[in-house]
Amino acid sequence: MLEITDKDIEALADHELRTLVGLLAEYEQRGAGQSALNARWGGDQKSKDGGVDVRVSAFGQARPDGFIPRPDTVFQVKKNNITAEKIKAEMCPDQQLRQVVRALARVAGAYVIVCGKSIASELIVPRVEAMEAALDQNGLKGMIKVDFYDASTLATAVRGYPGLVIWVRKTVKRPIGNWQPALAVAQQSQASAYLCDDQPRVECPGHPAPLSVAQAVDSIRTALALPGSIVRLLGLPGTGKTRLAQALFEDGVGAQPLPAHSGVYGDIGLSLTPQPDEMASLLCDSEPYPILIIDNCPPELHLALKERVSRLALKVSVLTIEHEIRQPDESYDNLYTLHPSSDAMIQVLVQRSHPQLNGLAVSRIARFAGGNARIALWLGASAEHGKDVSTLNDTELLYRILRQGKAEDPALEDAAEVAALVYSFAVDGELLEDDESLHLAPLAQMDASQFYRQISRLHNRGLIQERGFYRALLPEAIANRLAVQALKAIPPRSIEQMFNDAPGRLKLSFCHRLNYLGENDRAVQLVKRWFNGGGWLGSASKLNREEWRMFSYIALLAPSESLALLGKLVTPQSAIDIDSRRFITLTVNALARKTEHFAQAIDLLVHLAKRTSCNSDEREYVLRFVECLFHFASWGTEAPLVLRLDVARSLLNGPDSWVGERALKGLLELEHFPILADAFLAAQPPVDTKVPAAREKPEIWIGQTLQMACVLALAPGPGAAPARATILAHARSLLRFKQSAHCLQEYFRQLAQTEWWNEARGALIGLLDAPDLNLGDFQQQQLEAAIEVLTPSGIDALIELSINSPDIADKPRRAISDARMARLEQDQRRLAEALLTEPQQLPQLLPVVLSSPNSAGHLGFHLCTGTLLPQNVWQQIVDATPEKGLNLSFIQGFIHGMAHANPTALDELAADFHLQPTLSPYLIHLYFFTYGNAQDVALAIHANLTRIPLTVIAELTYMLDYLEISQETLRTLIYDIAALPDGLPAALDLLESRLFQASLDHRDCSHWASMAADLLTRYLDDVPAQPCRPFKLEATVEVAMCCADSGALARKTITYLLEQGKTKQGSRDVPLRVVVSLIDAHPCLALQMLADAARNNDRQLLERLHGIRQGIAPFANADPEQLVAWCNTQPDEHYPLLASLLYPWAEVEQDLLHWKPLSLALLDNAPAPAKVLTLFLQLLDRQCFPGPQRNPFKQKVALLDQLNGTSVAALTEYAHYQAKLKRQADEHEKALEGYKRFE
Repeated sequence: MLEITDKDIEALADHELRTLVGLLAEYEQRGAGQSALNARWGGDQKSKDGGVDVRVSAFGQARPDGFIPRPDTVFQVKKNNITAEKIKAEMCPDQQLRQVVRALARVAGAYVIVCGKSIASELIVPRVEAMEAALDQNGLKGMIKVDFYDASTLATAVRGYPGLVIWVRKTVKRPIGNWQPALAVAQQSQASAYLCDDQPRVECPGHPAPLSVAQAVDSIRTALALPGSIVRLLGLPGTGKTRLAQALFEDGVGAQPLPAHSGVYGDIGLSLTPQPDEMASLLCDSEPYPILIIDNCPPELHLALKERVSRLALKVSVLTIEHEIRQPDESYDNLYTLHPSSDAMIQVLVQRSHPQLNGLAVSRIARFAGGNARIALWLGASAEHGKDVSTLNDTELLYRILRQGKAEDPALEDAAEVAALVYSFAVDGELLEDDESLHLAPLAQMDASQFYRQISRLHNRGLIQERGFYRALLPEAIANRLAVQALKAIPPRSIEQMFNDAPGRLKLSFCHRLNYLGENDRAVQLVKRWFNGGGWLGSASKLNREEWRMFSYIALLAPSESLALLGKLVTPQSAIDIDSRRFITLTVNALARKTEHFAQAIDLLVHLAKRTSCNSDEREYVLRFVECLFHFASWGTEAPLVLRLDVARSLLNGPDSWVGERALKGLLELEHFPILADAFLAAQPPVDTKVPAAREKPEIWIGQTLQMACVLALAPGPGAAPARATILAHARSLLRFKQSAHCLQEYFRQLAQTEWWNEARGALIGLLDAPDLNLGDFQQQQLEAAIEVLTPSGIDALIELSINSPDIADKPRRAISDARMARLEQDQRRLAEALLTEPQQLPQLLPVVLSSPNSAGHLGFHLCTGTLLPQNVWQQIVDATPEKGLNLSFIQGFIHGMAHANPTALDELAADFHLQPTLSPYLIHLYFFTYGNAQDVALAIHANLTRIPLTVIAELTYMLDYLEISQETLRTLIYDIAALPDGLPAALDLLESRLFQASLDHRDCSHWASMAADLLTRYLDDVPAQPCRPFKLEATVEVAMCCADSGALARKTITYLLEQGKTKQGSRDVPLRVVVSLIDAHPCLALQMLADAARNNDRQLLERLHGIRQGIAPFANADPEQLVAWCNTQPDEHYPLLASLLYPWAEVEQDLLHWKPLSLALLDNAPAPAKVLTLFLQLLDRQCFPGPQRNPFKQKVALLDQLNGTSVAALTEYAHYQAKLKRQADEHEKALEGYKRFE
């Protein structure tokens, strides 16, 4: 479907061919993440161009085998065939090499001739040689890369870009349905630059407050850049949804545009072939990942695309665009809602489209359009034809659009007014009760058929949009004004009667329309009557989900009544589902706009947050709205600062301080503060700072908010901890401002006198040392000053500061930044200096330090290097050493300090380490800190062997250079340890660790074989087998089996393992590596002992081998003849036993299995081959193979086919299994076909 051939390229005209080459050059650069502005092309194809049609400069990702072979490349495009003879004339007119080609030599560039005809490959070489000859004659041989591209080369390049494939096919009159490349859509739009301002008009996922269009464009681009993502863009007609989608591919809006070559655009309003879901599958193999844009996409298609992309893991991103004329019941993951433009933006649009209109007309059109570009352009076109609109009132403008130059038509206008009363309505449904026009027609004093006829006429005039059975009068600016006319013209009783009799969906649609009529008195009075005792809301004791949605639409028309109703219905006892809670939250958030309702709305949000305590996501959903209502840059409320402060203070001092913390967080959110004056701002705020809609001056806002927060933080009460945490969380942004920085410094001075100083100091240090925060000079100075203010001078406080600081507590070294460690060293040096001036404090300090889990190495180092008698300090350390949990970093620092200051004294201390009972558990560490390598530590252990606990000696194996201990030293140490009482297990542990580490390092261990065999024999003789004691000597057994006389040791080891494996748990503890080593060394012995054990009902170890034979493949290295000979000693028993332990096949290539020679030997020699074959087929039946679902059947059939022609093929078991496989394969294929038909 998306194929492209050289014939398509040949069908392009001259200018189209050059455009294609220019676009390919652009796409290559965009695909490499570079600006497409480095590719220049355009103008008249037939004009003299000096040999340049497309020029590329400074392309850093050029490749010799790429479309752009050098960073500086010139393309000369020729529609017709250019022969080798004509090339010289093209490059050297008048016998002179073109200047543009000569200039390429200075930058080692490339010159490419592109021909629009397909040339045989053997004829391209002479053309390239002719180009090289022209360079050679001008002394430029090898200085310029030359190449020749024909139509086939271009077709190959185009195939990588689905948008270009569609563009070429459309250009040569071979279109793919009505699909267009986003390239073409974007180029059409670039005739006029995309207009957008900083006004927030796009609701985005993850953003409680709306974003500007430019910010939303970047957000959508980020979402679509992830393959497999689905984005939904909704908005009323005329708000610019399609134009925004085009802007995603344009420069000048937001940051980095999406590559136009990756976008494919389709409009459901046109007949799309293939269908969007098929196109998504066709595009999924394209590189780079394509982006599919579906305009006018109904919800059902959106959800179908989402399900298909997710289920098939398609590497394609999808953007669907739609105006919902039904109520949006579906929940979308990435939903963006575009709201109408500002009047100022509409004026710019109208003035640009109709420059001859005067300012009064443009202003009048913008006011009437209500942010709807379509209406504005309609009226602009009307005024352009000599019809002055500046003097017309709203009603006259409304009916001018409705009549569209035709005569007055009362019936049509009545139908339009009634249709506008509801957001949308259904007509001509499958069932009579689905036809909602039956309830609307009487309001226009018509029957249903007459009403339907008028609706069709409105559709022909472009004022009715339809989706399936649903109709809606649009745009909204027209519909809202017509609804106001309907409320004036139709008696209220008739409207209320329609509402009472209407089905639920039509009621909801009517409420949706009323939501837009909040300033209309008739609409307000109608809603207020519903809150009276006889109204559906006034008498309600609870609401269902649909009624909550209706309520959310009309609440703002009667805010006081709505808040009273919410207070009555939202109680701890009321059952409200999650969706309804979200509608209620949105409604309460909207009701908080007015100052007089703010406090009551916040109380309701607090109540909703409490109800969601068991659901963290729902609770966070409510709290985000609370936080946003307290933002300085909040568009959600008109409440003044003093009221917001009072509410926040009340929350923080009450039982709901956790909600108050979010309120305070909102008050201190300063990222959106405007730039007012250098005297106010000490550093520049972020580039994307927006001017907020607030009446207070920022300096007043900051001062009063911070003053309240600091008072709460320093005072006792429930709000103190949240206030402290919030201030610290916002310290970085608060320190951007001189006024708040001064206030914070005073706060920190007072905080330094409390118990919370260290918490604050650690948080500020984390801010200062964070590598990813770009702090300004002023911020950095203020942070340093605050940290200094919070730095204590007393020893107790210094201990808290440098040893127990909360920001490093219980953290490993790798989790602490280098900058933080440098500051920690400074703090610990300060503590050491203080202790040296007050040595009497040391005995009280040491127990705290030695038992602390935090790093204290710098303290130990500076304490040692700063004292004149380190031996005395060491003795105090020894006396204070705990039995367990010693802070080894402090000990290491002290020893390193002694090595630095007095190495002789350190040697004396090390000689006595073993004499200190409290130090015995840590001797290995002490020796390592002293000597720094495993060799010297091993010698020190050997010298004091009888005084060191055996459990401590095992820690020698954890040293990183354990392998570097010489064999002689380690051999002597191990043998001497083995001679100690109960020392044999410890000696074997040292040997096992050495051999295991050596095997990982691929070192030869054969020289350890005799020692391994000796110690293993002694162990097996002296240590009885115990089921609960794992035998973890894998490497030792493997090396010991290398001895020439290892048969007796193998028999002992197998006997030991069989004894240990008599229980199920014991068999699980047998290491598989031990079993494989024994089988590899003595296969027949191992088999005989397993057979004897099985004969005595000792089958635990045998069953373990059955379960893991695929993973370890026993007997893989054994001689088949030797094993067959063993089987023949007792064939009835031995052949089935060996077959049950084999993994009978091996993978010789990917997805290609072959029978092992041993397996075939068993089948050929067994007296009862059916038994052996049955065991193999049982394993094959359970076998899982990787790959597609058909793969297991193919693999199994291939294995069976390899037995054709052997005696096994004649067995009944073989035929039965072959038939079974065929039956399973047929059933699978039928199921697969059914699944395809279902799709």
